[in-house]
Amino acid sequence: MAHDGKQSLSKENALICRKLVRNVPDQRHCLNSAVRSSKLKKLRNGKELIEKTNRAMAVMADKSGSVCKSGCAVCSCCSQLFKVTAVELEVISFHLMNNPAALEAFLNNYLGRLETTEQEPLQQMYETYTSGTDQEQRDVSVRYFELNIPCAFLNQQAACMIYDVRPLVCAGFISYDIGECVQSPSGSITVEMRQLLASSLNKLKLGSKRLALESDLSTMVFWHLEDVAERGGQAVML
Repeated sequence: MAHDGKQSLSKENALICRKLVRNVPDQRHCLNSAVRSSKLKKLRNGKELIEKTNRAMAVMADKSGSVCKSGCAVCSCCSQLFKVTAVELEVISFHLMNNPAALEAFLNNYLGRLETTEQEPLQQMYETYTSGTDQEQRDVSVRYFELNIPCAFLNQQAACMIYDVRPLVCAGFISYDIGECVQSPSGSITVEMRQLLASSLNKLKLGSKRLALESDLSTMVFWHLEDVAERGGQAVML
């Protein structure tokens, strides 16, 4: 996923995001007046749909004998590349902006990744994953997984800090064998779950003119927060 010509990420960019949190008293109303009403409605509807679908998926997973539980993200599910819709990305970003403690933890985690991971090879992976052939995308997915880069939304207990609004693809990654999950990305869902996810994803895509986005979730959210910060708190998607 290219990012409008931006160079490698830096601590300065993270400081911009932190400054936004300090300087915008009420992030729920940080949109300009011309777009506030319609965009907040889209965000609210998207958030409600995501939360409703995630709750339903969790119930289905429990009933079907899933071994997934809070804190088990040391396994493979939270170290992968995948698609999210623009609505999911913005819902997550605004969730963070309304939860400064979670935003601060996310930025700290992400800064740690910047200090330990070479950015140029990752950027090449994102671009290949976005525009490459099916085989190239599969190859990149395997290479990325082998890097063992945990999602920056995991807290110190390896639990998801955005669980209620996590991307639907995360809710749909369910394991029934902890041994297999530790070794490699492994998940499966029932037909009923697949139908629910497909229906919800289609509704989210209709809520935005942008296509589904492909890259590391932490990086996509960070880039979006940069855009929001640089525009003084105005959202830039949907």
